[in-house]
Amino acid sequence: MGRRRWGAGPWDSLAETADQELRLSPVSFQRHADVLCWRRVHEYPGREQQSYNQDNETTWLNWDLLQKNQDIVRFFTLRVAFRKTHPFLGRSRFWREDIHWYGVGTEVDRSLWSHSLAFCLHGSSQQDTDLYVMVNAYTEDLHSIIQEGRASDWLRVVDTSFLPPDDFAETGLEIRLQNLDYQVTARSVVVLIRR
Repeated sequence: MGRRRWGAGPWDSLAETADQELRLSPVSFQRHADVLCWRRVHEYPGREQQSYNQDNETTWLNWDLLQKNQDIVRFFTLRVAFRKTHPFLGRSRFWREDIHWYGVGTEVDRSLWSHSLAFCLHGSSQQDTDLYVMVNAYTEDLHSIIQEGRASDWLRVVDTSFLPPDDFAETGLEIRLQNLDYQVTARSVVVLIRR
């Protein structure tokens, strides 16, 4: 059996796997298709561990789930479009001076029990806009203060705590923030863009 994830049992659908694992990862803007396919093949009960060179149900993708999981498909489609719009997310070198790390306040919580992280990724060196990302892996909601800019500078693009279609805003439909205080819901990720 695969790893246990915050009290969840074995999953029997692609939607649950994608929702629990991939939507929450801030790094998941890259190489999501490979991870999705790997999970689909390797982490289902009754699946063989070695799926290499097999042409049967072990490696086939169930395209019937496409209609059933429209909200997940929409989320990933928008995420791919977002990633393509912001090529600085996948640049070949580390962000170094272009990233500033925060916690729920000004300082990163480096303790062993830390469950939250925020960062501002400056895109100016790549002729792009800035992103502010807040990650809450804790079981409770956390009050976070955005550390850069004014509230009117930031638009909410992603908040994985919201139900579709509010979880990922389409281009031009982002929500402008009213203040720098943001309630980051338990086990969610928030992505803001500066405009």
